[in-house]
Amino acid sequence: ASPLRTYVDVPDVRGGSGWGFNWVEAAIEVVLGWSSLEGLRPTLILCYALGPLGVYLAARAGYRAQPVAAAAAALWVLNPINLNFASVAFAGHAASLALLPFALGLTLAVVDTPGPRAAAGAALALCGLLLTYYTAGATLWAAMAAPAVLAALWQRPARLRGLLAPAGVAGVLVLALA
Repeated sequence: ASPLRTYVDVPDVRGGSGWGFNWVEAAIEVVLGWSSLEGLRPTLILCYALGPLGVYLAARAGYRAQPVAAAAAALWVLNPINLNFASVAFAGHAASLALLPFALGLTLAVVDTPGPRAAAGAALALCGLLLTYYTAGATLWAAMAAPAVLAALWQRPARLRGLLAPAGVAGVLVLALA
């Protein structure tokens, strides 16, 4: 287990978060007039369906090559653990796996084009990740984002100065919303 998990997955950090999937499921059920039983499976399938799109966007932001991004999305679809989470009702896990690539891709977008708008998008994706029950997803995000961000900054060190304000915006949003 990651040593970061002991710092992230505690009530003082999580607060009352952890029920994001249930909120989304409840909203879908209210809008469509479904019962809890009727709404669970479609919400899980929605999470499963969002995964490849997020992986495609993250790979596109990281590698800048459409064939690589398409291959990454195809591998995501073929990975049996993603389908398993969606089919056996591991709701928080399925939601975290759907949001993780979006959070990573938007983080890479902030490094590529720093600004408050990009930082807000990355912060909202990270907040969503923190609110989807499986808070260790934020640890996975950190483990994947840190090397990618460091590599991008190594290639373009002038970007570091431009990232200070967006990082502040993202930090404030994460603290306020999660």
